[in-house]
Amino acid sequence: DSREQGRLLSAALLLSVVADWFLLYTQAYISGVICFCCVQLLHIRRFRPDISWFCLGGTLALVAAFVIDGVTARLFDTLIALAVVYAALIGVACACAQGGCWRARLGMLLFVICDINVAVYYLMGSQRAAFLPYVLMWAVYVPAQLLLAFSVERARRS
Repeated sequence: DSREQGRLLSAALLLSVVADWFLLYTQAYISGVICFCCVQLLHIRRFRPDISWFCLGGTLALVAAFVIDGVTARLFDTLIALAVVYAALIGVACACAQGGCWRARLGMLLFVICDINVAVYYLMGSQRAAFLPYVLMWAVYVPAQLLLAFSVERARRS
């Protein structure tokens, strides 16, 4: 129902603010990416209420076990592993949004475009050429969040 969607959306927006705080104002990048992973799980549940919390929680537990195992075995860097997990989650959330209203679909698409630019920006480092991805990520981030914020369908009164 629309109240449940509103609660999930509110939690996703709040977690987005927390994730942004970690990424912009601290060196806690892992915490920021974990928050954004949770944001995408909330969006997945919002767009596909038929997927149970148990299934989402189990998925998150398996991912956590995979990351912890890989990091402790020194197979890969924690941040890289979480970024790959996040990329998969946002891909699933974007696919799930395809059944929603146009604001949800466009908001998720802009979110993906933003995150591609974030990745390009960080891969390029502080080079002058990184200016364009930096501008593009902020140019689409705010519209993405606004579109998602206004994508909750109100229940129709009979």
